[in-house]
Amino acid sequence: EAEQEESICVAGSIAAHPPNLGGSYTEGWPSPEKLLAVMEEQASLLKDSGSDVIFAELIFDLEHGLPVIRAALNTGMPVFVSFVASFMTTAEWNAQKWSSDADVADAPVTLALGRDLVTDAVQAVMALPNADKCLAGFCVHHTEVQSSLRVLQAVRKHWSGPLGCYPDHGVGKQEEGKALEWQFHELTKETLVKAAESWTREANVQLLGTCCGLGPDHIRMLAEYCRAHNGSRAQQASK
Repeated sequence: EAEQEESICVAGSIAAHPPNLGGSYTEGWPSPEKLLAVMEEQASLLKDSGSDVIFAELIFDLEHGLPVIRAALNTGMPVFVSFVASFMTTAEWNAQKWSSDADVADAPVTLALGRDLVTDAVQAVMALPNADKCLAGFCVHHTEVQSSLRVLQAVRKHWSGPLGCYPDHGVGKQEEGKALEWQFHELTKETLVKAAESWTREANVQLLGTCCGLGPDHIRMLAEYCRAHNGSRAQQASK
């Protein structure tokens, strides 16, 4: 059904993801040169396959994230950069100690590994080669619903262009030697829509979606909110 719509845009994705699921995010990486070469190959495949835009996702830190973003920008295609900010230190990430709601209020707004301020990360991305021509926007994703607004506002300190948010909900748990399992937590429509309203109102977010722990029902909730929000704006513009 969707492919019949003229306004549909097909996005390809490359990600700064741990080499082995379940391993430490900070160990086992290839050299920066090898990482860039692999990512450039993947980005080229996405371009040749007909993608309209590339999303550089799972940017947990700049050390491993910038080669991914650079590879996407080198294609000459529009690129969205998706940050993860889980308000935890590298040690907490490796130990799978996820931050509580109470921690978030006082935590610095950093990328997930706690090494890079989000404000610094935005500026670093904007300074990359081809960013002036190909950087289409930023997103905050794989970040808790209740934490996302602070990250979006941090991005806005240096970026006035398109901005998106597709959060997660719940928590990933992993036992030694086993694959990561997602523990789903309930999220009401009222809570999700209230959060979306704050993102659009306080951070001028234009793209909404979902990540881990959120499914089709939540997407329908956001779609309903978007239709109402866009309808209201259209009415105001016509007056």
